[in-house]
Amino acid sequence: MDQLLFQIYRLSNNHIKVKKMKQIILKALSFALVVCAAVALNAQTITKDKIIYKLNSSTKTATVSGTEYVLEGAVTIPSSITSSGVTYKVTEIGENAFINGMMTSITLPNSVTKIGASAFWQCYDLTSISIPASVTYIGDYAFSSTGLKSVVIPNSVTQLGNYVFGNCTDLKSAVISNSVKTMGDDPLYQCTSLESVTIPSSAKGMEYFCQGCPLKELAYAEGCTSIFGTELTQDVTTVKLPSTATSIEDEAFISYINLVTINIPSSVKSIGASAFQGCENLTQINISEGVTSIGDQAFASSGLTSVKLPNSVTTLGGGVFEWCYKLKSVSLSDKLKSIENYAFYTCTSLTSIVIPNSVTTIGYSAFKDCTSIGTLILPEDAYVDKYFAQGAIIKVLDVPYSVSSKWTGEIVYYDLTIQNLIYRSGYLAEIVGAFYKYPKVEESLFVLDSHYEEFKSIDKYFSYDVRKISEFGRNEIGSVVTSIVGGKLHFESDVPFDNVSYKFQTKDACISEGTATAKDIDVPVDFTLYVTAEATKEGKLTALGTTTLPISHSLTPSADVNGDGKVSISDVTKVVNQILCK
Repeated sequence: MDQLLFQIYRLSNNHIKVKKMKQIILKALSFALVVCAAVALNAQTITKDKIIYKLNSSTKTATVSGTEYVLEGAVTIPSSITSSGVTYKVTEIGENAFINGMMTSITLPNSVTKIGASAFWQCYDLTSISIPASVTYIGDYAFSSTGLKSVVIPNSVTQLGNYVFGNCTDLKSAVISNSVKTMGDDPLYQCTSLESVTIPSSAKGMEYFCQGCPLKELAYAEGCTSIFGTELTQDVTTVKLPSTATSIEDEAFISYINLVTINIPSSVKSIGASAFQGCENLTQINISEGVTSIGDQAFASSGLTSVKLPNSVTTLGGGVFEWCYKLKSVSLSDKLKSIENYAFYTCTSLTSIVIPNSVTTIGYSAFKDCTSIGTLILPEDAYVDKYFAQGAIIKVLDVPYSVSSKWTGEIVYYDLTIQNLIYRSGYLAEIVGAFYKYPKVEESLFVLDSHYEEFKSIDKYFSYDVRKISEFGRNEIGSVVTSIVGGKLHFESDVPFDNVSYKFQTKDACISEGTATAKDIDVPVDFTLYVTAEATKEGKLTALGTTTLPISHSLTPSADVNGDGKVSISDVTKVVNQILCK
């Protein structure tokens, strides 16, 4: 009791916070209860270094049940104690054992398997604790209202009680391992300084687990396979996924409005519907090789500016990038089968996209209201919905014979504005009727040479120039870009040109663009993956070149990085780290 009175006197003279006084008063009550219990169970308790242990003679184990005095500073619990010549293994921190204590740190032995309810409740000065890998259970309120700054729940723990770390207002980071299979209500309730948390699979379906936390970083524990959504949508800027993740569930991160970037590991096979919908500040996403399907509206209304899909992707859902107003460039998978309805609807900044020949279907309104597309080359043998690009504005549309022969005039031009159309159809009647009824071509129409005279005979009906395809640079890179030499692209064309506009898109979707009057154009490095080159003469389009490397065209040995005498995807791997955005 003298010790208790001394503590009250010390606190009052130093004007310590009122909560310190509360600690001492509550400790006095707790101490009285412990003393009474000790008297009643005299043969079953022992006190060592001011810590009271309850002994179990049958199991030779001991439970920390309380303290003799208010403990301060650093406290270490031994792994065993000896009484009357018998050694007892310390296996448990009992309920209320250190309640309202004044220790600053505590070290628990590897022998402890259980931490009881309210064991450290309102230990305001407790800033540090290392939970050993032997612990399997942590009870209700065990560390509630402590001064802990960080905590790691080891892989041994399988059960957490209610509000285990509730009101730990100094806690900044918490890691809860995936071994936790049962978790009580809101274990991190009102941890108002918490910035980073790692959560286990058992957090799925919880209404709250971190209510009132201003989180910036959300991580999923190693072992989580299905990535699920939480109530955290306003403050999180970074999400970290484990190497064990195999899927991202529907609406997992919907409306995470401050999310800036996320890396999708190669273990992930599918991204669910609306997984990142409404992430308006998500400007970059790195999707590793391995993802095969991306669900409906997965990135709709996000802030993405560029996208590079790995070649493992075979399926894109409807509206996958719709309303992505900032999206400028897209690199699609070479194994993609279809571009579904509304895929790029209202992507008004989209200027660069290469559709691979693997695509066999382009759906309804896939490019509706895309008003900035530079060059769009439709793939061979594809079925293209008649309303695939309503309201779109396309600078150059190249329609191969195998596509256009399936169309009618109405299909080609329904509510679509094209500056230059390269139309390779052999069906003259079809296109004459189409261009008469829907004159949406603004500059030039390139037709087969065999149809040129027929068109010229009725060109008075057209507000654009009808020109021969033979006058236009072939739709192969070799007709425009003949070599890459020392960091320069060298342009050649059958038709003389006075200037070239160009855009280089690298593997990581970096963009370099501009115009030049010379045939040699500086590029960021000796290797380029995506190129669109347009040649003009007297203001009119004369040649177009596009490609996706690796291709078979003339490159100097300087691009043969690995020295095998040829340019291939292995060379891409070698130089990708040299690629710079300019």
